[in-house]
Amino acid sequence: MKTTKTLKVVTTAALVASLATPFTAFAATYSGTNVTGVTAGSESTQNLGKAYVEFGGSELTSGDYLLVSLPSDFDLGFTVGDAGKVVAPANSDTATFVSDTANRTTGATKIERAAGDNYLSSAYLTNSNISYQVVSKNQIRLTFTKANIDPSKSTGKFYINFQGVKVPSGAPSEIKATLEGKQGSAFNDGSVTVATASTSGTVTTTIDKAKTITSGGLQDLDNIRIKEDRAGSFKAGDRLKYKLPSGFKWVYKNSGGSYVDVPTGQSDIPANNIDELNAGGIPASKVQFYLSESGRQLNIVNNSASTDPATTEASYLLLKGFGIAIDDETVAKTGDVTATISTSGNVSTSNSDLLVAKYGDYGSKIYTVGDPKNVKAGMVDEKNWKHCYRRISKSKPSS
Repeated sequence: MKTTKTLKVVTTAALVASLATPFTAFAATYSGTNVTGVTAGSESTQNLGKAYVEFGGSELTSGDYLLVSLPSDFDLGFTVGDAGKVVAPANSDTATFVSDTANRTTGATKIERAAGDNYLSSAYLTNSNISYQVVSKNQIRLTFTKANIDPSKSTGKFYINFQGVKVPSGAPSEIKATLEGKQGSAFNDGSVTVATASTSGTVTTTIDKAKTITSGGLQDLDNIRIKEDRAGSFKAGDRLKYKLPSGFKWVYKNSGGSYVDVPTGQSDIPANNIDELNAGGIPASKVQFYLSESGRQLNIVNNSASTDPATTEASYLLLKGFGIAIDDETVAKTGDVTATISTSGNVSTSNSDLLVAKYGDYGSKIYTVGDPKNVKAGMVDEKNWKHCYRRISKSKPSS
């Protein structure tokens, strides 16, 4: 009887201990991706980065929600109080917000299903399994249903892509998105950085590689890259100026493949000489160029009009088919050819110069070392010949 009582005590203690042991759930994880720079106080909307969400698929229950917020005074572009569905077109992993009410503003933010193994099947977004409610101008609630899932996968993954956001003048330098989950749901609380803010940005100019040019010729340059660190750094009317040392001038390759002088009057840059690598940046058709300072200075101008749509992404301009010609050999110095960078207008630049090329003549000369040796005609004098050396001097590598 005593043994039975002891067994009951042990069994009860074990049961209590098991109940007291917490159940370890899969904690949702959040991270910021595509973090970008934006301009605080800009009159136009801007694109921020993305919040990446991972959660345990087995923990998802219909009705779980995620409250998504940006800092106060930010505007996501939604009509406050609106509600609807998050819907992707057929065969697409990118969904937009579709209001249940006609003529409502739904903003440009998107939900994107992550590639790879995913608890959310390819049909999850196309079948409108996420609904939304606009709580305030900077906050929306996403509510999930447990349908169109892939139970063979353990983790659900998606992005919240913040686009078309109005950034206020008092924006913090580090812009965070706050994510708050329903208590006991697949989502917990967290925050991620999706952008950085400043009242003004800068432009950086780089070149892929500094090539070598030789006397009397010209040299095509590698691609020149002009990048804003945030949208609106290179404003309408701003100028970037690249001035070569004396003796050099700028040229560019025309549509016929020949190098010609850059015009002295402000003109459109031909389409084959410029690309805009960011769709939301300054259109390439709005960028012009001209020469000044006797051909030494290349001027790049943002010729956008005040009525043109504002940019939503940092511009990334690619100049192609530009070259440098020797204009005056008497003053052109060998060595590094460095363009000084200056600006006019409101734009500022992060670098004040740019190594665009190297200048040096190709050539070599042969000369002897030591005093000439006397040799006898008609005879082989190995003793003397072996003391005669040749030395070849190269003015530059690869001569």
